[in-house]
Amino acid sequence: MTEAAKEMPHNLVPGSLPDEVSEAVAELGLGRAIAYARGGGRPKRRQLTLYAFDDGAVFTDRRDRVVAAPYWDDVRSLLFDVNVLIDPQLNIGSVLHQFVRFLTFDIDDSAALGLELWDAPDRTLASDYATYGMREDLRHEFAPLVSVVRDRVAAAQMPRLRQEIMEGAEARFGPFTVSREGLRGNAALIPWSAKPLVFYGYQWNDTPPKGNRGLVTVRCGSVDGGPFSHGPELMRAWSAQVPNLRTLERLCDGMQSDPPFLSSEG
Repeated sequence: MTEAAKEMPHNLVPGSLPDEVSEAVAELGLGRAIAYARGGGRPKRRQLTLYAFDDGAVFTDRRDRVVAAPYWDDVRSLLFDVNVLIDPQLNIGSVLHQFVRFLTFDIDDSAALGLELWDAPDRTLASDYATYGMREDLRHEFAPLVSVVRDRVAAAQMPRLRQEIMEGAEARFGPFTVSREGLRGNAALIPWSAKPLVFYGYQWNDTPPKGNRGLVTVRCGSVDGGPFSHGPELMRAWSAQVPNLRTLERLCDGMQSDPPFLSSEG
């Protein structure tokens, strides 16, 4: 791998692909290279590199050997979560932040693969943190790769789930269920006519390690701002419990279009 590639953790430059990756891409027809990132792997805490392409992904170990090369529609479940670890530095009046982005893949005919992407720490005034909380956009180190992976997996899952739901089946997303009738969670059903909206945010976690954890909430109302501009919170779950969250968001949007899924065809 070139020195230029090593300095660009989320972008791919010409000639940056290891030989085994290039061979897998050519054999499987994965298309254009988009982004990549190195991180801690699970299981066994090994280092993995994830390369994202138009039609699939390639995982390699620390020696650039390919360990998995799934198409996006081979991914049955994608878990995405962000933890913000917080270390108060009271003597200098600041708070130390560090992101951990988790991407866990459940792939057909393969053991689940996980990637932990640790962003470099950010330091912000404690007074600002108390007022505004932690914003995910403070760090963008791995945002291109995370966004591409979530979008590609959702796009691959949508056609099948959309057809099944319109034929009367249900789609499960951890504690949430999507059906023709509405969005179900916490033993309650919100009909599509109530305009349920899914939001991803943060919630303070008092148990070690202390910090902000990803939280999925459901509120109802017109789209005119963030979650607190809508009605009261009706459902909630930790994001680590909600697989395929981007797919869930798109299904909810599609079921509320007229006719259903009209807005998801493009």
